[in-house]
Amino acid sequence: MNIAGLGERIVIQKHCVIIDQIGNHINEWTNFYHCWSGIKNSGRGATETQEAAQTSQKQRLEFTVRACPELADITSTEYRIHYNGRIYNIENIDNTDKAAVKITAALGNR
Repeated sequence: MNIAGLGERIVIQKHCVIIDQIGNHINEWTNFYHCWSGIKNSGRGATETQEAAQTSQKQRLEFTVRACPELADITSTEYRIHYNGRIYNIENIDNTDKAAVKITAALGNR
C-alpha cells in the first residue's frame, strides 16, 4: 500500500442515541475515528435521481484508509464520513485487503 497517497483528513462518525437529564432519547452523530485517506471518484461516478419532481445529482467518492482494528466492525447503517465540510453516507465497505479498507460513500442531502 502506498501511504503517500493518503493525503486527505477525514472523520468517521458514529450514530449514537443519548439520553438527556430528563430521559429524552436524542439521536446524535459523534466523532468515532480521525484518519488520513486517499480519495477518488467512485467507478460509478455521479448519478442523477428524480424524486418528488426534482432532479438531483448524487456524487460518489471512494475513500481508501489504512486497515486498523477500529475499522473492523464499521457498518453502512451506523457510520458516515465527514470530509471537507460535507457529509457522505456510506454505501459499501470493502475490507478484503489486509492493508487497506475501501469505503464507497455518496454525498448526503444535508
